[in-house]
Amino acid sequence: MLIVKDSASIWQRGLFGYGLSIAFWMPLAGLLAWQQYRISEEEHLKVSLASVMLLGGVRFFTVALLTPPIFWIAAKAPIGAGNVVRRMIYYLAGFIPFVLLFALIRWSLLPPWFPETQQWGHRTFAALIGLTYTTFGDELVFYLAVVIAAHAAVFFRRIQRQELEQLALKEALAQSELQTLQMQIQPHFLFNTLNGISSLVRSDAGRAEEMILRLSSLLRRTLKQDGSDLVTLADELHLAEDYLDIEGMRLGSRMAVRWDIQPETRDLLVPQFMFQLLIENGVKHGVANFRGEGWIEIASRQSEKALKLEVKNSVNGETKQGMGVGHQNIRTRLALLYGSDARLLFHRRDKVAVATLVLPVLPSTKSEVGTKTVREFEPEMRS
Repeated sequence: MLIVKDSASIWQRGLFGYGLSIAFWMPLAGLLAWQQYRISEEEHLKVSLASVMLLGGVRFFTVALLTPPIFWIAAKAPIGAGNVVRRMIYYLAGFIPFVLLFALIRWSLLPPWFPETQQWGHRTFAALIGLTYTTFGDELVFYLAVVIAAHAAVFFRRIQRQELEQLALKEALAQSELQTLQMQIQPHFLFNTLNGISSLVRSDAGRAEEMILRLSSLLRRTLKQDGSDLVTLADELHLAEDYLDIEGMRLGSRMAVRWDIQPETRDLLVPQFMFQLLIENGVKHGVANFRGEGWIEIASRQSEKALKLEVKNSVNGETKQGMGVGHQNIRTRLALLYGSDARLLFHRRDKVAVATLVLPVLPSTKSEVGTKTVREFEPEMRS
């Protein structure tokens, strides 16, 4: 069955090649035949338009029949950097069978034409030999034109294939970088939570046990989302709620949580774990180090073309700044996912830090969650 399909495919490609060749050469034949007829009329020569059109059509039809084999040979044995002289000799030698085949096909389709008498002759061996050398110059032009065009097509396909390979390589590299960044981000909350549990194991075993149960619930959510570039904001907020519940058990009254989420934003798509990382940074570098009762506020706003996710938190005025690895990872990941259509903003004033994600508005349904990647939404993002 596979052999039959391959044979059918070869025949289809062959027929398409001949059809394309005939479609290219025949209009040119009509144009040149009409030009020759007009020149003959201006010189007051008695020429039959039908004869001129028929003769030109047969000559160019013959060239059309010989064009696909030359393209096939050029594809199999193109002139390259390491074989220029040898291949050029081969193609120059190939002009001899081209001339012979041209004369034979032309002789088979129409008898010889005598322009002096404006009459058709008889098919004889002498007429065949005459066709071989009387149109030698025209056939050389045809042959060189086809060989050059065939190699141009070969080089064009080669460049196109290289571009496709480069795009595939860039795609694979971008996906690899995304996975690497995601691997860096996912364990972030786990380390913070385990540190919180370890601090309560001896002082409050009951709360430590409850934190472990919350942590198992949180890990189940992360495993369900694994492998997706994008998730709904609702899923990301569920993850944040689990995390903040755990941190709330550790920090107690030292942390107040405020939510300001627009309902219509919950079904929009956001990068997985990105909002979560900003919330963790707000707790770790802000609330946990704040002297007194700290707070963190999570908000979302949707405008016509952008979704804004904001994390505000209290900070200690003397707290040392981190190395910025988390923010750098987010910016790199945004560039890979959205190009220049998304950005991360961060500023700190007095004792308040504000981190804002500005993302394209990508609506989703529940059936799309966990199955689509950001590349499938690129046409929507560009519109």
